[in-house]
Amino acid sequence: MSADRTDSPTVLAIGMVSADHYLRVASLPERDEKVHGARLGWFAGGMAANFAVAARQFCSGTRLVTTFGDDAEAAAIRRRLEALGIDLRGSAEAAGCGSLTAVTTIDDRAEKSMVILDPGLPLPDVEACVSEAAGGDWDVVYPVALDAAWCGEIGAAARKAGALVAFDLEPYFVASAWDTPDFVRMMGSAGVVFMKMDSVRAAGLSGAAAAAEALQRLGAGVVVVTDGPGVTYCAAGDTRCTATPPAVTVADSTGAGDAFAGAFCALYAQRRPLPECLATATAIGSLATTEFGCQTYAPLRPAPFGRLLSEVTVRHVR
Repeated sequence: MSADRTDSPTVLAIGMVSADHYLRVASLPERDEKVHGARLGWFAGGMAANFAVAARQFCSGTRLVTTFGDDAEAAAIRRRLEALGIDLRGSAEAAGCGSLTAVTTIDDRAEKSMVILDPGLPLPDVEACVSEAAGGDWDVVYPVALDAAWCGEIGAAARKAGALVAFDLEPYFVASAWDTPDFVRMMGSAGVVFMKMDSVRAAGLSGAAAAAEALQRLGAGVVVVTDGPGVTYCAAGDTRCTATPPAVTVADSTGAGDAFAGAFCALYAQRRPLPECLATATAIGSLATTEFGCQTYAPLRPAPFGRLLSEVTVRHVR
């Protein structure tokens, strides 16, 4: 990380964006069951975009490099992200290709199912991303963990340039990439790694502490394991902390982990104390669940955010 800019870090997120469509039902359908629903709305989403928007609440500049479709939804996503202060320079457009779309069906208990409609948009060009990560003097670089070889190349370049490299390991990625040479290379560049408990189980590990130990042996500096409304576990060097989130009424949990990761990295790049990073990230992740859509907390509203922040409990553990 650039020591002279840690009070106002710059963040580079690389990955895909999506158009998220929501349907409300009384209960999720069983096999062969038909249920009536109502359209809730359309929102911008995608892991890279969600991370960038959350990080932007706590840093001076955030760039998102992605591949857009060339449809009306892509134009709407662009407008939304630019209105939130996200720099989209370096992003590409795939001619004749629609946007990545997620159709989420959600019931009265906030249980959900999701269908991804993938039009075949390519990941951002790896050579261009390596050049951007290496030459941009970034404090944080976040390549979305979709392809281990792609992540490994970008991560190595960013790490060599002095950036804090962050990865968020989803269960489907862990199931396919864990222990492969490309995954090992990724972890060698990782300053911060985020996992869900589902990802820990996908790796065949016994719990959060075991996951942290395994990833730190591969070179990861900080490992954060979240568990939805449960306790978050964080290992940073020899330090171990937990964060207990506030109680909230969950409307939609989509993107909460991305919000957590973006906030944590923006603060950690400022060398804020680990408990502050954990508490702030937990509060924004909780806030993200209280409305439909991934980025509805932005721009950040001080009153609800401050209330949730005051209710987070962070403890040091052995």
